[in-house]
Amino acid sequence: MGLFMLKILVRTVFSLVLIGSILLAKDIPLVKNIDIYVPYKEFSVIEFPFKIKGYAFTPFVYKAKVKDKKIELAPTYATPSLEKTPSSVSEKVIRATKNKLAAKKPATPIDVAKGDNFFRLYPKKIGKTELLVWGYKEYPIMIKLHVTKDVTKYDKQIKFLDYSIKETKAEKFESTGHDRVVIKISKALFLNTLPQGYRNHSLRKEYISNDLHVRLTKTITGKRYKGEEYILTNESSDTITLVAEMFEGKGIYGVTFINNILVPKSSTRVFIVRER
Repeated sequence: MGLFMLKILVRTVFSLVLIGSILLAKDIPLVKNIDIYVPYKEFSVIEFPFKIKGYAFTPFVYKAKVKDKKIELAPTYATPSLEKTPSSVSEKVIRATKNKLAAKKPATPIDVAKGDNFFRLYPKKIGKTELLVWGYKEYPIMIKLHVTKDVTKYDKQIKFLDYSIKETKAEKFESTGHDRVVIKISKALFLNTLPQGYRNHSLRKEYISNDLHVRLTKTITGKRYKGEEYILTNESSDTITLVAEMFEGKGIYGVTFINNILVPKSSTRVFIVRER
């Protein structure tokens, strides 16, 4: 395989310390009920793998201070309207009545923009609501939507995926023999391609292992296998030789180094294939 130094059935992984992670977008399998957290006073997007045919929000529940105590309120944010007006009422009176009703309307807790298959949200209150979405062939999707300031909880981009469609293709890709599958996944990581039926995940992590700075830059998953790409940087003043025995852990099938000799401050790509 040229640059590849493939180690099949390696049973050996880093002893790592997590120093940070960034989640660019969150991929979620389609389920009937799910809790989702979105940021307060920031835009977020919820995307579906189907055309939205209908949707409904429950009244927004938020906390308000009353005599220095917090209580939960559940106002209904309906838009007042004049459906019937006597013909004898002048246009001036009609406009005045509409303005009066509009002035009584509560502030909208979430600004919502809808596309064919997504919602764009801009919450203006901290609280919660439920969103029921129709359009998926199997069942409606019920989302318990929480608005929060906690950066460790919320996601700005949520993408639902129908995993059942891809699993059949992934199963076919993985049916060519174990060793061959490990090689094909490693090659796909090297070439930045995606095997048939596999999914890309946007999780990014950084680790420190002794004098190695390790960054997880890519994860792809199929039905039974997972491939990961790491960037290893030698932060020491000595040359480091990478060997397969540096890797240990259950379910590790293959480790590939682009370059296993790291002089100080140099980097290399490392590909790991493991059990999903």
